[in-house]
Amino acid sequence: MPLNNDEPEKLTLADTIADDNAVNAPERVELADDYRVLHEAVERLKEPVNHVISEYYFQDKKMPQIAKEMGISIERVRQYKAKGLRCLRCSPLLKQLYRENMRHEQLRRLQWYQTRPDKHLYIEELEERYAKTLRQNVSLHICPVRSRTRSSLM
Repeated sequence: MPLNNDEPEKLTLADTIADDNAVNAPERVELADDYRVLHEAVERLKEPVNHVISEYYFQDKKMPQIAKEMGISIERVRQYKAKGLRCLRCSPLLKQLYRENMRHEQLRRLQWYQTRPDKHLYIEELEERYAKTLRQNVSLHICPVRSRTRSSLM
C-alpha cells in the first residue's frame, strides 16, 4: 500500500522500515578489512599449510579433493589443516583483530543500550537474570558445614 498517492515511486511502509539484518556500509568496510587481515595471516603461514587452509576455507574444497590435487593423503591434509589453525590462533594479526572486534561489539552494545527508551526495564531484567543465576549456582554448590568441636578433632 503506497504511503502517499502523490509520490511517483509508490513508496510503501515496508520500504521505510529498516532491516536489522542488513549490512550497512561501515559494516561492509569493516568486514572487508577483517577478510583482508585473515587472508594476510593465512598467507604468512608456511607452505603447504597455507595452501591447505586457503583451499579448505576460502575455496570451499573438501579434504579428499585437496589431497588429490596435492598428491598427499587425506590424513596429511588434516594434519596440515590442524597445524594451520593452531598457528592462526597464535597469530598476532588475528589476536589484534579479535581485540578490535570485541571493542567494536562493546561499543555497539553500549550504543544500543543508550538508545533504548526502557533502559530501566532492561537493567531490572539483567538484575533478575543475575540474581536467578546466583540462586541456581548457590543451590548447586551448597554443602552442609559440620561444626567442629574439640572432641571431634581428637
